[in-house]
Amino acid sequence: MGRPVNKLWTEEQLALFKKYAQQKLSAREIADKMDRTPAAITAKASYMGMSLDFRKKKPKKKK
Repeated sequence: MGRPVNKLWTEEQLALFKKYAQQKLSAREIADKMDRTPAAITAKASYMGMSLDFRKKKPKKKK
């Protein structure tokens, strides 16, 4: 096995990442869309001081 490769982030990828984070997608969903690992997404969010929701917010049930 080779050494892990660290992909650099382009400005376009950062803008897309922020868009997905605002849509409250999980790290796994963002990783699938951006061809990166969930760990890389989580690390980038932490580095940028962002919080990722791990699940989408469910609408409240009316009684």
